[in-house]
Amino acid sequence: MRRIILLSIFFISMTSCYKTPEVPVYLTAKICFKVQHHERPIPNINVHIKYGDYPFSGYDAMSQYDTMIVSDEFGDVCFPAVPLGKNQVIGIGVDELLEEPVRGSLPFEVKSLMTWDTTLYVSEY
Repeated sequence: MRRIILLSIFFISMTSCYKTPEVPVYLTAKICFKVQHHERPIPNINVHIKYGDYPFSGYDAMSQYDTMIVSDEFGDVCFPAVPLGKNQVIGIGVDELLEEPVRGSLPFEVKSLMTWDTTLYVSEY
């Protein structure tokens, strides 16, 4: 009987000390861009975003970016969950009207959970 009581106390003490691991909560904001070239919206542009990176990473390092979304027919792109802090976005594609390759970049910092609407300007290269 004594052995059962000791084993029970041991089991209870081991399980009562276990704490579930805390899952980090990331605060995010919704960021929307209108991709423009010469004040015209540009559809079908690949827009890449890198979270937590303010210095420009370059146009050739696509594998370093976290997410890519293609702009819609109005040149609009929305990233629904951008973390607070410094981020970098680039757009690369073709201006179908001029048949010229275009690209552009924009570093930005998210300081609040508000939805952003801004413009990503691209130019020929």
